[in-house]
Amino acid sequence: MRVILFIQVVSLLVYAAKPPIVSKKSKLCGNEQCDEVLFKAKVKRVMGSNHEAFLSLTEGAVIDVTAVKFSDRTDLMEGVVSSSLC
Repeated sequence: MRVILFIQVVSLLVYAAKPPIVSKKSKLCGNEQCDEVLFKAKVKRVMGSNHEAFLSLTEGAVIDVTAVKFSDRTDLMEGVVSSSLC
């Protein structure tokens, strides 16, 4: 009886530890066009980029964040450098 209970508990823990499989990537936006500003962020340190999809950031720049990618990369956000600084 204890062995069966132990196996059930272990199976449940293994199942719960697996990340969910997302069939379609999704992101959080303010509107359907994903052009509504969700919030503004101020750059705290310089960050260069070698990829065209990523902004090269300069300290003090203000970014208008328009989307948060939450299905596959919660650490990535979409945004544009605020035009008020240009």
